Amino acid sequence: MYAMDFEYDGALLSSHGYIACLFESSGGFNSVSAGSEITFNTVSSFGGKHHILTGTTYENCLTATFDICKDPDVYYGRDRYISSAEFRMLMRWLNRKKFLPFRVVDTDHLAEPCYYDVSFNIERLTIGEETIGLRLTANTNRPFGYGEEKVFEWTAGSGGSTYVIEDTSDEIGYIYPKVKIVVNESGNMKWQNTQTLSETTVINNCTSGETITIDGNILYISSADSNRKIVDDFNFVFPKIGNSYDNQTNEININLACNVTLSYIPIIKESF
Repeated sequence: MYAMDFEYDGALLSSHGYIACLFESSGGFNSVSAGSEITFNTVSSFGGKHHILTGTTYENCLTATFDICKDPDVYYGRDRYISSAEFRMLMRWLNRKKFLPFRVVDTDHLAEPCYYDVSFNIERLTIGEETIGLRLTANTNRPFGYGEEKVFEWTAGSGGSTYVIEDTSDEIGYIYPKVKIVVNESGNMKWQNTQTLSETTVINNCTSGETITIDGNILYISSADSNRKIVDDFNFVFPKIGNSYDNQTNEININLACNVTLSYIPIIKESF
């Protein structure tokens, strides 16, 4: 934790009159998980002299521990101990049975905001009978953070046109975006991306004026035309946004006239 303020579920720590801090007990350093820890699965060959990589997985989600206390600039000359009522308010806000959006507040605005889905476990830090602070252990549901949603809107012309998107994800590979297509020309639609040239998304029997929605989070396609069984006309190749180590450019070509809204959330490999 490299800042004094954070946002959790839309509320700032500073708005409650608290700051992030570190109560030292022995003068040592806290060890903070950096996440993105990869497990390499291998198979031995040549008598153990060479191991063939068969797959990789992210084994652990991000975790971190830090403390909070009352801001001395806010409580200057006043009681800096945390009362029972104040403790209960903090517990109600921070200690919930769900993962909620969290970000460290960068007061210098030097970096792109990085979010995490976090749930906190909490310990009291006391002197005698008085609570002077809380120790928060942040548990996440991902091995890395994510950025703000990227939204792109464009109009594809009849006969095929190309739109370019740069994938800013730190993770090499692909993401399934959310896509909304308002069809302006009847026909069979084909969607191609230079990052996935071997794959073509096909939606047959599109009708001018029809709205098609593709939810990449759950791999689901639907049409605003309730009488249409769009799954019968779909080849189940969902659009992707991707990147390789040396190429982040996605050139998307659509052969039918339509209005497109595409959104995705980039992966950010940052710890907190």
